[in-house]
Amino acid sequence: MWQSMGELGLLIIVWAMCVTVAGSVFYYVEIDTNDEISSAVDGLWWAVVTMSTVGYGDITPQTFLGKSFATVFFYISMVFLALPLTIIVGAFSKQYDNRKTWSLAKGNKT
Repeated sequence: MWQSMGELGLLIIVWAMCVTVAGSVFYYVEIDTNDEISSAVDGLWWAVVTMSTVGYGDITPQTFLGKSFATVFFYISMVFLALPLTIIVGAFSKQYDNRKTWSLAKGNKT
């Protein structure tokens, strides 16, 4: 797991960038028609809640463009949430293979 900290750190940085961009786009798309949006921070909050797939429902898109953007962003978020699993499983598999090789080198047949 510790060997994957670089990849996971990069993933967190990319996640923060996606939240910032998506929150800003959502804010500018919805600011004129949505009473739930009062500042750019509301857009960021919407992006965090949507990207984590929590979906509180306290801020929802009202316009067609906002709903379309939210749909695309949600599906991108689901793919993004699957990425850490591939990193963690890859690291686990690598460690398992290393232990198996080491065990065979010692003479164990497990």
